[in-house]
Amino acid sequence: VRTGIARGGTTGSAFATGTDGRNDEEPTEMSTLLFSMDLDDLSAAESSERRPPAASSAPVAKVELGARPSDGNAGDAKLALQPMISSESLLSTGESKSALEVGSVGRGRLVLINAIWFAQACCWFLLLIIIVPSQIAAIVGQERKGSAIGLVLGASTPVVLVGAPLVGILSDRVRSRYGRRRPFMIPGTIGLCVVLFALIGMPHTLLPYGLLYALLRFCELFLSAPFNGLIADLTPMELRGVASGVMGVASNLGNFAGAAVGVQYTSLGPQNTAIGISVLLLTSVVATSLAAEEVSTAHHKPAAPLRLRKLGADLISPLRDSDFAWVFATRLIFQMGVYTVQEFLEYYFRDAVDLPDGVASETAVSYGMLCLMTAAVITAGLGGIATDLLGGRRKILVYVAGGIMSTACIGVAFMGRDMATTLCLLALFGLGFGCYLAVDFAMVLDVLPHPDDAAKDMAVWSIALTLPQMLATPVGGLVLDGFQRIGKASDPGSVLGYQCVFALAAAYLVISTVLVSQIKGVK
Repeated sequence: VRTGIARGGTTGSAFATGTDGRNDEEPTEMSTLLFSMDLDDLSAAESSERRPPAASSAPVAKVELGARPSDGNAGDAKLALQPMISSESLLSTGESKSALEVGSVGRGRLVLINAIWFAQACCWFLLLIIIVPSQIAAIVGQERKGSAIGLVLGASTPVVLVGAPLVGILSDRVRSRYGRRRPFMIPGTIGLCVVLFALIGMPHTLLPYGLLYALLRFCELFLSAPFNGLIADLTPMELRGVASGVMGVASNLGNFAGAAVGVQYTSLGPQNTAIGISVLLLTSVVATSLAAEEVSTAHHKPAAPLRLRKLGADLISPLRDSDFAWVFATRLIFQMGVYTVQEFLEYYFRDAVDLPDGVASETAVSYGMLCLMTAAVITAGLGGIATDLLGGRRKILVYVAGGIMSTACIGVAFMGRDMATTLCLLALFGLGFGCYLAVDFAMVLDVLPHPDDAAKDMAVWSIALTLPQMLATPVGGLVLDGFQRIGKASDPGSVLGYQCVFALAAAYLVISTVLVSQIKGVK
């Protein structure tokens, strides 16, 4: 079988030729129209008027779109029209016209599809930076807050580790008139909102609070795993840098919005905040679902049954690709640095920063994140454009980002005792953070090992975003509480625990930045 690209008429279709003379199998999923035909000269497909074949060629049959394979002798010309849809050409061909015409998106729609990034970022900013730390401190007290938040977040991580790839596999295999992703995203969002009200609105001890938080993460998987696959499905190669930049901007704007709400959190209260989060999530998933023109898979051949023996191998199969494994590892270590400090920022403002009179720690951390995200939005947008203008070079932006963020962490550890200095250092961190986000998503799209299983592969990659909660946050909590006790034994005003936490975060970021050089498939 020989394959090639030919433009027939105005469609820019892809044609595959074969000479085995066998009856065709049932249609399988491909992103372009594939024709199996007895042709010796593929260029004959380029003209609407078929040229006579060469003497040595098999006769060329004339085919109408939608025709079924003809029944005839093995020597006759056999054509099998196989229209099918998937993400393969969107991710692995350089034909921009074909990619954009078949299930892909332009820049305007790409922005609207990324509405979920905005909503998710806003939601998790408010939960992880403000709501959960405040509620856990109220449950266990100030002395145990670091260890307790590490326990709650860490205990929920196995749910994500197992659930994310499984939901991704189910999404890849679903057959529905609404496509493969949307049937999961809308129910998952509704479940997420219901559990959110239970988490925020009910009085708890630590155990039921942790269980509800784990259930919240489980519901969120049915939104995030299919959505990651949707982005991979619809993003053509020439727009990967732009898509990564849009994702970075949307995420940072979401964090910015969360910080703006956080400034008013003490006035709004947790219930009103939960209502706002729910409305935002539901609105965004509807907007994305309407903008994403998924193609019906209801007529496709049913997926083969899942076999438990092969399931484990399927889940880890993306990590057998060395480039994907390095992208996974570097993102995981980077996220270790983020989670080492992110969950303790509110405590840092409360315990280590001289706050102005009347400013609560929840308000102060929101101001800090506003500074961080304002800077990040600028560099995320510019970085996504810059990486495409540089011919797809991504690593240089990662190196710059890692250097800036690690420097900012050291600065916060040893200089950030007054409000103004801390805000400036967080803004510096934001410049690096936005630069990193501008290329992070593009890097994983560059090295996807199985484009037809995009949701599964992206779900495996997303483990690198969540596993650090089980690793870095508990470790950071123990480091914080332990070294704070040691420091306060000799100096009641000591912030030794926070200095150690930020120094540890800087070390993670440096290691992650250095290891990016090992990714051979990314320039």
